Amino acid sequence: MTSARWGRMKTGRCLEEQSSLLALHQDDPLFLGCYEDVLSVLDAKCSGRPRCDVRVPNDLDHIKPCYPELARYLEVSYECVKGKLVE
Repeated sequence: MTSARWGRMKTGRCLEEQSSLLALHQDDPLFLGCYEDVLSVLDAKCSGRPRCDVRVPNDLDHIKPCYPELARYLEVSYECVKGKLVE
């Protein structure tokens, strides 16, 4: 894992539908651009494994970087590393 963020980092179709809310709260850091770095959580769960399942929001629901009524999403970057077979 190289990065993992959970929150509402930018506008998207969920916020475009609520454009009046966006106009009222666009400068509020808990409304847009709010996120938590969850790299340590996903790194512990996924790094070094051939497969990783993350249940969103179940695995991250306790982390609340934004207003509760906002739809949050997970943004992840990773790099595959060729492993060695140890005998």
